[in-house]
Amino acid sequence: MENKAYEEEQNDGIKVCTGVEIRDNRPIENQTKTKDGDALLYSIEDTPSWYTCVILGLQHYLVAVGGLIGLPLLVASPLCIANDDEGDVARALLITSLFFVSGICTILQTTFGVRLPIMQGGTFSFLPPTLAILALPHNQCPAPLPEGFMNSSKTLYNDTDGSIVDGAEVWQRRMREVQGAIAVASLVQVILGFSGAIGFLLQFIGPITVAPAVALIGLDLFSAASYNASPQWGMAMFTAFVLVLCSQYLKNVKIPLPAYSSTKKCHIGRTPIFKMFPVLFALASGWILSLIFTVTNVFPNDKNHPYYRARTDVRSNVISNAPWFYFPYPGQ
Repeated sequence: MENKAYEEEQNDGIKVCTGVEIRDNRPIENQTKTKDGDALLYSIEDTPSWYTCVILGLQHYLVAVGGLIGLPLLVASPLCIANDDEGDVARALLITSLFFVSGICTILQTTFGVRLPIMQGGTFSFLPPTLAILALPHNQCPAPLPEGFMNSSKTLYNDTDGSIVDGAEVWQRRMREVQGAIAVASLVQVILGFSGAIGFLLQFIGPITVAPAVALIGLDLFSAASYNASPQWGMAMFTAFVLVLCSQYLKNVKIPLPAYSSTKKCHIGRTPIFKMFPVLFALASGWILSLIFTVTNVFPNDKNHPYYRARTDVRSNVISNAPWFYFPYPGQ
């Protein structure tokens, strides 16, 4: 190493120079070790290249998509959002609002808050009480009135409060009630935080209390996972297989890729991309295979067929029907 002699020693089965690991030329004291002794690619104080950060950020975003997209889809049916073109647009507006607010909260947290390297998103903690509110008698979904009722081109409903409303007002009335409940719950959290009551309550709230609550929230989501995977279990299992393959069996495979650094300039480096981007590979592989099956009509075009929901063009109408630019605002 630059014609300097170093005394070699053995450390956890890896041949190193004193204080320097030959494998990646980074100081041992800066290496973050996992339980099995493998060094992490980046520790908390490392700064990856900008293009690596972009791809890692994209993967983190795709992981968060489960919460950002999953929550609106889970509450869509209890909110009485119909399974038609108008309902698809309503789902798109819910997802749009959650993405927008999530971005604002993330910027505030990473700039003025505790500055943790995480993305703020929706929480499944509010899902059980939300479903409980929407299950109340006055929030039961009404049946649609006959087509052309009151000479309207839209589908009308006789809501549980006796009013004749369209599909948008049906779900928006329920959404306003849920939003109000969440706002009140948030104020309670703010009061508990500012008053210092959390420090007192933590004396009585430990892992034995938190773990069952988190487990119950997770168990409640099993039905949602099975429901969304049920249209094509083969595609779901394929995506999970690719994820396990990349993260567990191909994690040490390094692929030669073009790279750039201030010292080496343009060069070819070997990067463990499967270890860095397993979720990206899994989701991309699953979507591309679904696209191929959609184009070749392996997935039927019959809406009544159970495999129809596995097609990639199921909700393509949203692109033309939903607004391309939408600014969510408080109290909308």
